[in-house]
Amino acid sequence: MHHINSKHIFLSVIVFLSLICLTIPAYTAVVVLKTGERINGLVLNKTDDVIEVSVQGKPTVYMMRDIKEIRGKQVLPQGLMKKEIEKAVASDFGKALSRAAGGKFEEAAQMFKKIVEDNPSYINAKEALALSNDAASGKVSRDYALYVFEASQQMLKENYALAIALFQKALKRNPKAIELYYNLGCAHQFLGEHAKALPYFEKLIKINPEAQEVLFKLGVTLHALGRYAKALPYFENLEKLTPDDPQVFAFLGTSYQALGQVERGNEYLYKAKTLFEARGETLNSQEMEAMLEN
Repeated sequence: MHHINSKHIFLSVIVFLSLICLTIPAYTAVVVLKTGERINGLVLNKTDDVIEVSVQGKPTVYMMRDIKEIRGKQVLPQGLMKKEIEKAVASDFGKALSRAAGGKFEEAAQMFKKIVEDNPSYINAKEALALSNDAASGKVSRDYALYVFEASQQMLKENYALAIALFQKALKRNPKAIELYYNLGCAHQFLGEHAKALPYFEKLIKINPEAQEVLFKLGVTLHALGRYAKALPYFENLEKLTPDDPQVFAFLGTSYQALGQVERGNEYLYKAKTLFEARGETLNSQEMEAMLEN
């Protein structure tokens, strides 16, 4: 499946940006639909998905995908807009990471702080900021921080084998840094070394049985190893915690199909298909459709 993967990775530079939908102050604007219709009214609210415009006191909600311009500015497709934002944030993050890997912790901390201020949900930057501050103050050893930041740079460059070696050096410097288990597990996953990734995620889930990202990673790892029956409990737990995540339903569906429970697997795949459709993820939706067995 094209986008079925974990979403948050501590300092592994898998850039994930949650755009928070905020209520905005009302303002007047000319909104142009893709049909060419021009709407002159009061914008009451706008999110990534919809815009609410009031004309002569009558509010109407339009889908953002149907909007061409607002106040003369072209509206980018939502996916493209997010990609452009993610690209810009990734560039800034990479520059800050380079400073940190060079031992310029205070300078890097200021750069990470700016990223966090602009993107409060960007977990990678928050974690990097904390480590930069800890390294600058001497709370953690300089060598440990340098290994972690350099390993993170190698993850960004997709040099996963080198990243693993550096994370392992960092772990030797600070054996209590259990968060590095996640990095190591993810790096092994990216190399297709699922059997090597498994112990790291198993250790983490014992520490925090409700950690959603670890539950997901553990389920995916077992699924990749063909251990579908063992993967199911983790995805079923996630189904309760994240009932609107199509990725979870997709893995549940394929797991049940692999175990011979085709009808039940189809039910989950259909749910995944519907949720992917609602998100506008056409390729994933089509893939779910192709996986449905008669």
